[in-house]
Amino acid sequence: MHIGIYVLLAVIFSLLGPFGTFDEPSVWRFVYWFTMLGLFGGIILPLAARSVRGISFLKDLNIVPGTALLVCLSALPMTIIVAITDIGLYNFFMSVTWLPFYEISEIRSDIDPPVSLVLTEVVKLYASVLTIVLISAGLVSLIVAYRYKDIPQSSILAVTPGAAFFSRLPDRIGTDLIYLQMEDHYLRVVTQAGEDLILMRFRDAIRELETYGGLQVHRSWWVVSTEIKRLSRSGRKTFLIMSNGSKVPVSSSFKKTVEDLLSVPETKISRASLL
Repeated sequence: MHIGIYVLLAVIFSLLGPFGTFDEPSVWRFVYWFTMLGLFGGIILPLAARSVRGISFLKDLNIVPGTALLVCLSALPMTIIVAITDIGLYNFFMSVTWLPFYEISEIRSDIDPPVSLVLTEVVKLYASVLTIVLISAGLVSLIVAYRYKDIPQSSILAVTPGAAFFSRLPDRIGTDLIYLQMEDHYLRVVTQAGEDLILMRFRDAIRELETYGGLQVHRSWWVVSTEIKRLSRSGRKTFLIMSNGSKVPVSSSFKKTVEDLLSVPETKISRASLL
């Protein structure tokens, strides 16, 4: 579907010839637009999304302003790529005498323009790139919306339990969650692959993980039920021994909930053993 969308957009832009490309040969216009669109949608935009996935400000935005801001950020590296590509094409075609029909705008033919002129042209180029990618994103959204128009909204909104929370985590620690620990304004996330600190409120994390299969066992601790290895007691203190060997404290207010979880046959964790 993505390739089909890029082909459709490339055909449209080839016919319209926006931003000074109409004077170029039709075949070159199509190849140019298809390459640029495919590069943006297939590489630049996904990489930008992965780069900013840990920024809480972006994650708290609604889908429309969040996507628009992501596209605006993605247009920055794309502008550099377009500029380098245009300069490379200009140098190539200026050195080839058997393609006299290829025309370059006057500004691109300047060998050493003033810095102010360069900055002005960079801003103009960014505006051009941003316009194209916003139009492309809008068309893609319309196509996707039409394709899924007959699917119930509840099905579209259905996601994997904890998906919103896991999208905040760096790839290096994976998603095999063991427990969470609140540390001031940060949240320590511990998985089978490692751990990391993310800027997030503890109660917000619990809310996003409410269908994941875990429970709060302390004012500052939340654990995944299936990662509990056993319950341990030391004097009046109660701990949970997790699958990675960590000891998680259980406060008195959550003690009965934990014991009930481990004692009920239907929900008893197979690896848990009471000491």
